[in-house]
Amino acid sequence: MDEEKGFGDLASPEVKIEESRPGNSAYGNDPLIRREPKSMSRGCCCSSKRVESVSSMKEDLRLEKRLSRQERVELCRQFQGAVSSYNWELAESLIKPADPPTLNDELCMALDSIWFLGTHQELEGVTDLIKKIISNGARDFARAAMRTSFLASCVSACLHPSMSLVDTAAVMAPRLHKQLQECNAGARADKFAGWAFRCIDLHSRGEKNRGRLSRNLALEIQLRLAAFRTFLDLAGSHLTGRDFTEAFDAACYPLTLFLSTFDPGWVSGVSAAAVHGLLSLLVERGADNVNQCFLEASRCGSTDLVRILLQVPHHAIVCLISFKCCQLLSTSRYGNLVLFFL
Repeated sequence: MDEEKGFGDLASPEVKIEESRPGNSAYGNDPLIRREPKSMSRGCCCSSKRVESVSSMKEDLRLEKRLSRQERVELCRQFQGAVSSYNWELAESLIKPADPPTLNDELCMALDSIWFLGTHQELEGVTDLIKKIISNGARDFARAAMRTSFLASCVSACLHPSMSLVDTAAVMAPRLHKQLQECNAGARADKFAGWAFRCIDLHSRGEKNRGRLSRNLALEIQLRLAAFRTFLDLAGSHLTGRDFTEAFDAACYPLTLFLSTFDPGWVSGVSAAAVHGLLSLLVERGADNVNQCFLEASRCGSTDLVRILLQVPHHAIVCLISFKCCQLLSTSRYGNLVLFFL
C-alpha cells in the first residue's frame, strides 16, 4: 500500500486510542463533512410548519456547532471507554453532544468494536449504536471502512484457540513493526499499526473485565461479519467502488507483511475464515484489486494470504501459477507488476 495514498488519509484525522486517554490532548485535524444547506420556512402561520421550522433550526444549530479540541478529545475518550466496556446507554448519551467531526470519530470507534463481539446481545447493542450515530449525521464511511478493515486483519492474525488475544497480540505486534521497518513502509504506516494493536489491547482487557472466559471463535466471527455487513448496508451508496478497493488493500496490507509468521494451520482455521469473510464482503460490494493484492502477496512470499485470496469469489485471477514457475518484478509497491514465465 502506498503510504501517501492510504495511511496518510487514514491516520491523520483519528482520535487514536492513546490520544483519547486522560492527560493527553494531542489531536489531529479532521476534515469537515459536506452537507447541503437547509431551507428555512419563513412567514408561515401554520403551527405544524412552525414546529418543523423550529426543529430545522435546532438541527442546523447542532450541525454548525464546533467543539474545542479539548472538548472533542474528552468526549471521544468517554465514548471509547463506554464502547470498549459495552455500556451502550452511556455511549448513546454521548452522541447528541457531538459535532459532525466527532460523530465521524464515534462512528469509527463503534465500528472498530465489532471485531471484539462475542454474543448476540453485544451484536444488537453495537449495531443499534452505529445506526444512531449515522442517523445523527456521521458521514465519513470511507475512513471508517478502511481503518476497520486494517484492524480486522490484525485481530484475525492474533486469534488463537489456546492463547488470549492480548498474549497473541503481544507476540505479533513486534513482528509487524519489524516488517514495516524492513520494507520502509514509513512512519505513518508504523504509527497506524501501533494504533491497531493498542486497540486490540484495550478491547481485550475490556473482555477480561467483563468476565468473558470461554470462547466460541466460530460464533464470534459470524457475529462480527454480520455486524460489518450491517454497516455496509447502512452506508449504502455513500461507499464507492474505490472505497471498497482501498479497504480491501488495507485489509491485505498487514497480512502481506506478516509473511510466514502465522502458526502452522492458521490458513485452515477460523482466523483465516474471518479474513476470507471480510475480503469476500468487500469484493461483493465493489473492490476490484484482488489480482493486485494476489501479486503483491506472491512477491512477498505470503503464502497464507495467497491461499485465502484464491478462495475469494471474484471475476478472475490472472496469475494462477506456481511460484516456481514465475518471477514477479515490481516497479513499486502495489504498482505496475510484470509477470515473466521461466
